[in-house]
Amino acid sequence: MTDIHAHILPGLDDGPETVEESIDMIGMAWENGTDRIFAASHGNCYPYTPQDYWEALEYLQMRLKSYQIPVALYPGMELYYDEHLCEKLERREAVTMNHGSYILLEFDFWERPQQVHQAVCRVQEKGYRVILAHPERYYFMQDNPELIYDFIQQDCAMQINKGSIFGEFGASAASLAYGMLRSNLVQVIASDAHGYAGRTISMERISRFLRTEFSQEYADLLLKVNPDRIIHNEEILTLQPHHLTLV
Repeated sequence: MTDIHAHILPGLDDGPETVEESIDMIGMAWENGTDRIFAASHGNCYPYTPQDYWEALEYLQMRLKSYQIPVALYPGMELYYDEHLCEKLERREAVTMNHGSYILLEFDFWERPQQVHQAVCRVQEKGYRVILAHPERYYFMQDNPELIYDFIQQDCAMQINKGSIFGEFGASAASLAYGMLRSNLVQVIASDAHGYAGRTISMERISRFLRTEFSQEYADLLLKVNPDRIIHNEEILTLQPHHLTLV
């Protein structure tokens, strides 16, 4: 499996504080079936430089080799949209997904939908493709779930958090995440892990859930096929959406 959204670089954001904790997280991922991880630190919310990011990534990759943990790490950031983001992308101060055109984009949970639409358009006009980070957690999406269709029509890919399905972010996020899965409105699932305990990086439970509740093919699409297409900067596959029903 591939995890496109995990905070695993030590000392940069609200993820692990030490290299040892990062190694423990990646070891857990490997033991539970994940062999590729995007080091998706918060890209423009913490006071570190692009050089800090690349040095942390390279050092962690080196340490993984010394521990003989066969997990590949890929560059990428969870980018919070603000008025300076496009400029930072142009100056390469914000990292795209494996140097390609995809960006993992996050918004304020209380943002107005019209502002999100306009922001997505600005980013797309610069030639980037948007993966919307954890839409099921946004209050404006929970209040108006039909907005999901609008953003998919706007060529946004939807990345939900595996913990949302299991109630880790509240009943509303769980209901919306499950409804999106049932309605083919999800293109990729990730851990959004921030540490070794609690919000963990293990994807084994969500893989088992998808295989049991839906199918092996659906699990593969969300955890393997589409993440692989992001790595290779290829078009993400989207299934024919159904009517969204929340339970």
